[in-house]
Amino acid sequence: MHKESNRAVSLQVEFAKMGVTISIADDAMHVVGKEKIKGAKVSSNNDHRIAMACATAALNASEKTVIENAEAVDKSYPKFWDDLQKLQNNS
Repeated sequence: MHKESNRAVSLQVEFAKMGVTISIADDAMHVVGKEKIKGAKVSSNNDHRIAMACATAALNASEKTVIENAEAVDKSYPKFWDDLQKLQNNS
């Protein structure tokens, strides 16, 4: 089955740009976050799940985050950006 990206590695690479460390061993993922992560230019790797994960992480970022190919979310959740904005406005 075709996958858009190697999701575990993509998350590891993109979240590292935001200051979050992800270790991968076999089928386990260990995430070490921070109280406040940094904003960064990240890539969705043309994967809707990576785009949504980066966007969610960016909600707590100290600076602006730019997600390349963010429109990848349209594949599974076309209203994602509208809904995320509504959540952000209600917090």
